[in-house]
Amino acid sequence: AVGWLRGVAEITGTTYEEVNVYLFMILLPMVLVLFLIIMLKQRNKISRLKEEVSNGSLLND
Repeated sequence: AVGWLRGVAEITGTTYEEVNVYLFMILLPMVLVLFLIIMLKQRNKISRLKEEVSNGSLLND
């Protein structure tokens, strides 16, 4: 993994440390927040669908 980071640093003209900071201090938290938002939306949708199935409203459409 370190070799990959050093390769990216060489290609982008930055240092290994900068790539490490961008990856783990900026990009990773953004991705985690995005996945959290997606997960919460999916949980909401599943909850609504379960409620509709238990009420029978999906079967009557």
